Amino acid sequence: MNKTITLLNFVLVSAFFLSSCTTQKIAEKKVENEIRIESVIKQSDVAENARDYILKSESLSELQKKSLLKLQDKTIVESKALSEEMNNAKLVLIKTILEPKVNEREVSILSKKIKKLGKKRMDLDYKSFLEARKIIDPLKEVRDREFLYNSFMMRHNYYW
Repeated sequence: MNKTITLLNFVLVSAFFLSSCTTQKIAEKKVENEIRIESVIKQSDVAENARDYILKSESLSELQKKSLLKLQDKTIVESKALSEEMNNAKLVLIKTILEPKVNEREVSILSKKIKKLGKKRMDLDYKSFLEARKIIDPLKEVRDREFLYNSFMMRHNYYW
C-alpha cells in the first residue's frame, strides 16, 4: 500500500513539474510573439545634439570627427533597435496586466526581459563612451596603464 501511494505521489509530482515547464515555454513563446507584433518607435533628439557638438568642436581633428560620427551612427542604430524592443515589451506588459485574468508568469517573463534590454542598452552606451574616449585621446589608456604600473612598483618598493 505504501509503495502504491509513494508511486502515485511520484507520478503526480512528475506530472506537475512537466506541466509547469511546458506552461513556462508556452508563456515565453506567447510573450515573444506579442512583442514582435507591437511596433513603437521613440526618437530622441539627444543624438542630434551630440552630432552638433561633434561638428562644432574646435578641439577635434577632421579624422576624429569622422570617427566619432561613424561611432554615433552605429550606436544610434543599435540603441534604437533595443529601445524599440523594450517599448514593445512594455506595451505587452501593460496589456497583460490589464487583462481580467492576469498571467503572473507572463508578467514575470516580461519584467525580466525589460530589465535585460535596459541593461543591454546601458552597456551599449557605456561601451560607446569608452570607444569615443579612445578616439579623442588614444594615449589615455597607455598613460593609465603606466600610472598603474608605476604606482604598483612604488607601493611594493620595486624601484631601487
